[in-house]
Amino acid sequence: MESGRRRQSLASDNIVIREVRAWGPAVLWAVVLFLLSAWPDGPGREWLPWLPGKDKIAHVVLYSVFGGTLAHVRRYSSFPVSAVLVIAVGLVYGLTDEWHQSFVPGRDPSLWDWVADAVGVIVGYGIVTRWLRPSRDSTNRQIWNT
Repeated sequence: MESGRRRQSLASDNIVIREVRAWGPAVLWAVVLFLLSAWPDGPGREWLPWLPGKDKIAHVVLYSVFGGTLAHVRRYSSFPVSAVLVIAVGLVYGLTDEWHQSFVPGRDPSLWDWVADAVGVIVGYGIVTRWLRPSRDSTNRQIWNT
């Protein structure tokens, strides 16, 4: 009886650890995005003054990282997580991030910033999903090497 409870406890501990490993990078990157959004007047506005659209490029790049971490969630979670769900999480987070900026001095929400966030989430998710998927060649090699 005691060993059954212990095994169940160890199994639930393993699930918790696995979920922390799966969701941890996405949660940490969401915190980074929140802190960047909370910065009055935004960081990096003086960088590359000659580059048009640098703000949107920054949104795409930062949210691509977030999309990549969400692909990591889908791949490594103990529970079935759909692509639609993790992408929706990224899109909703970007929307709430824009809303959050309406309360920060020197910042303002923008529909176009959210569109850039959405593009970033989808691009990052797609790149990392492709990277995590074994190629056809590697699958063939695994079959022949076993």
